[in-house]
Amino acid sequence: LVLFSGTINQSFSATDSSWSTGEKMPTKSLELAGVSLDEKIYIIGGMTKKTGAKNQVEVYDPQKNKWDSVSPLPEKLDHPAATSYGGKIYVVGGFNSTGHSTDFLFIYDPLTDKWEQGKNMPTSRASLAVKFVDGILYAIGGDGDIEFNERTKIYHPQGIVNANEAYDPNTDSWSTKKPMSAPRDHLASAVVDEKIYVIGGRQPWGGPLWKDLDKNEMYDPKTDKWSTLEPLPTNRSGLSATSVDGKIYVLGGESIHKTFDTNEKYDPMNNTWTQESPMPTSRHGFGAVAI
Repeated sequence: LVLFSGTINQSFSATDSSWSTGEKMPTKSLELAGVSLDEKIYIIGGMTKKTGAKNQVEVYDPQKNKWDSVSPLPEKLDHPAATSYGGKIYVVGGFNSTGHSTDFLFIYDPLTDKWEQGKNMPTSRASLAVKFVDGILYAIGGDGDIEFNERTKIYHPQGIVNANEAYDPNTDSWSTKKPMSAPRDHLASAVVDEKIYVIGGRQPWGGPLWKDLDKNEMYDPKTDKWSTLEPLPTNRSGLSATSVDGKIYVLGGESIHKTFDTNEKYDPMNNTWTQESPMPTSRHGFGAVAI
């Protein structure tokens, strides 16, 4: 299990509950997308406070402990989501360089080192969760644009959503599925036994503040139904998750007051949580993948 943000690269072994540190990322970044493909890890987009949204794509080879760069995204994006299927990487949504949410779908082929654009997502959003199950991509939750009201001096969310939209690569088409129980963004997701688990996240709570959630919901694409499960022990958003051997590891994140080094493991078979060895570095807006 490997995590990336800033210039940090750390890995966790589920078998002995230990952490180690790898070669640092070439460039600092947060609010990025991380995805594995063919035993390599792709870090896509993200942002820095100085440069804003980025289109950079960096590739980490865990066997060689080395980094490389490939063709950049067609657009600069932060808070995008990414997943892989059929030898390609799919990047969905995100905020563009002007801070507006997007409906982009970009598809990367590592064999040609080229990007192509798929049919746009029906709902523009960023900070969403995306996963493939049985050849279909599911885009869940997320955040639309944020508008500042000069009269009330309050930030108003314009599009935080509970949307669940499905993309079929064979037909380059989208369809609408049953939404989550409540809208949220900055959420984490993982797949176990062809079911999607959507965990944590946040909702607006007046002004620049937000409410961190402990929600843990499972979506079954075969029945198009949601189930509510045992809540996440630590309310947090901007977190990441991945599955290893049928268990889901939910890592890091933030609240209004701090970032977390928390590592909590969920067992879908027993619907239970356990505390695991914390991350060496507390952080949010990072990527976590399993190889």
